[in-house]
Amino acid sequence: RYADVVAILYDPVRFTVGTDQSVLFDTFGLHMLSIDGELHDRYKSAFHEAFLPAALRTRMREHIRAHVDRLIDGFADRSHVELRSALASRLPVLTMLSLFGLPLEREPDIRRWYDSFEHALANFQWCEDIRWQAHRSVQELERVVRDRMQFYRGAPQPDALLSALVNTLISRRAAL
Repeated sequence: RYADVVAILYDPVRFTVGTDQSVLFDTFGLHMLSIDGELHDRYKSAFHEAFLPAALRTRMREHIRAHVDRLIDGFADRSHVELRSALASRLPVLTMLSLFGLPLEREPDIRRWYDSFEHALANFQWCEDIRWQAHRSVQELERVVRDRMQFYRGAPQPDALLSALVNTLISRRAAL
């Protein structure tokens, strides 16, 4: 029931997320969704404002509209279109790339990585091949993000969330 889910989400003492039995933790390691307590709160506070609905709407409305227009233009002259593959599965990936300021050319990679993450998060049999592929995908994604962080270091791009986060952290360190 909804009330039970809410009760669990708001009770980090009895219900923890960072356990060895968690496929989320196994796939991605230690991060905001696999830790509890003070460290979780610290990570969350760094992202909180950027993910408020009004901030997302302001930052992403035009990107999403442009992606939808471009995707529809790509199949407008075809007599038959499978909307899931031509639009519905592509739009979230393109939106996330735009949100974080990652190159749109990485769409096929992100889709492949996401598919491996999806398999890993449903891998309750702990199949080694699925785990290995997801771990490899995590490493590849982390490399792309690290490279982009270097690109944004000291060269802010106002509409890229990753740029804002990197340069905010640099500013905070300088203030210390």
